[in-house]
Amino acid sequence: MPDYYGALGQCGGSAPRELSQESVVEKISFELPLNIEYILGFLAALGIVAVAVYLLTRPLKWLWKWVVNGIFGVVILYLLHCLGPIWGVVVPLNFLSIAVAALLGLPGVALILLRLLFFS
Repeated sequence: MPDYYGALGQCGGSAPRELSQESVVEKISFELPLNIEYILGFLAALGIVAVAVYLLTRPLKWLWKWVVNGIFGVVILYLLHCLGPIWGVVVPLNFLSIAVAALLGLPGVALILLRLLFFS
């Protein structure tokens, strides 16, 4: 049988040392940071990715409905701004009213009208 360990010693290497089971486990094991914050953060990120994939794989029909509804709401708001003084309703055109009309559409315009009629 050849003497492999002797050859390693001549080349500047050393023979492998005996490792106990405890020392192997100490070298291999590491501590996982399994706090509840890490778990909840991972689940939240996984949920956000799942919702994004679901929305991006569906047809964009919902997006077009939302855009058309927003445009319709802004047009109605502008018409109320121009024609409102005839009926005694002054609808201001500011950032908040345009944003509400654009995001909510016709229900947003109704919300703006209700605020003006009952809370001004």
